[in-house]
Amino acid sequence: MHAKFKTRAMLMFVLSIFFVLAVRVTLAHDPLSDEHHAQHDDPHSAHELSPQRPQRVDLNDVRARVISFRVTGDDRHLDDAWELLEPALALSTPDPETLVTASFVAQSRHEFDFAMRLISRALEIDRTNDEGWLLLASIQLVLGDTEAADMACGQLRSVVLLVSMTCNARVALATGDHEIALKRLGGMLKIAASQHLSPDVLAWSYSVAGDLAVASAAPEQALMYYTHSLNIAERTQVRSALVDVLLSQADYETASQVLDDGSLALPLLVRRLIVARQLDRLEELQPVLTKVEQEFAAWIAKEDWLHAREMARFFIDVIDRPDLARRLALINIDLQKEPEDLRLEVRTRPLQVRSESGRSR
Repeated sequence: MHAKFKTRAMLMFVLSIFFVLAVRVTLAHDPLSDEHHAQHDDPHSAHELSPQRPQRVDLNDVRARVISFRVTGDDRHLDDAWELLEPALALSTPDPETLVTASFVAQSRHEFDFAMRLISRALEIDRTNDEGWLLLASIQLVLGDTEAADMACGQLRSVVLLVSMTCNARVALATGDHEIALKRLGGMLKIAASQHLSPDVLAWSYSVAGDLAVASAAPEQALMYYTHSLNIAERTQVRSALVDVLLSQADYETASQVLDDGSLALPLLVRRLIVARQLDRLEELQPVLTKVEQEFAAWIAKEDWLHAREMARFFIDVIDRPDLARRLALINIDLQKEPEDLRLEVRTRPLQVRSESGRSR
């Protein structure tokens, strides 16, 4: 009974962290802090799993750090989680639960090779590990391997139907079958809403339905599903997606209201600056604009591309640097290939032509 409860708790944890697979950082303390990215200069992807003196890790403590990251978007919580996990990873045979948690942390730090080794090892130990298959599917989607992601979704055995359907819907989002997937998932959500399912499951599924609606050019449905998700659980990634729908409709006043919570999570902060520019209020955020621009300049100088997606958005929609925006979008698409990344790359293609045209005059 204890093992069953433990497995269910881990599954809920994995579902909850899916909300932040694209959220990397917050400027919640000092936006100019040099320590903010210090640990990313020495990637853990170079680490190998080697037998050493066994050490225990309190996974509840690790999860608390990951949940703090989930809520705030501050990747320093991931650094803390990683420090707690490292001793356990030195074991000759870490347990699958530790490996799954560590894989998520590594993936969130863009250490994809290491994340894949960790999750593969977890599944070698226990091929019935549903949370492992879910996380593997998510990593494969970030890497753009839809076939492998689909296979991982197909390995789910002991989850409720909505979970497996949402996993398959994420694959459909990447393969272009989004309209059919939206219809199926939307229908399932109408039934599931009355079934007393886990809030994490419902919030995740509603957010994926929102993503499918965006891909299906159904903005009103997207707003509805994202709002349902946020009403259940606050997630930076989902709020950012909702704001992007409002931006696509030029509804800047509503976008401003949605962002008016003082959050300093980087995706939301960049969108606040975008909205301010559209409303001709950028001067009001000049100190924030200056700090963010300086932070980005420092990361670019160090060739730290962890946040290339948000930097590209900044240099498209806040500061007009088409050449740099295009470069960052290309760097980002080499790192991750989710629908948002693909849309960003497509959007910046005309910027390259515009930049080359400007140089030829």
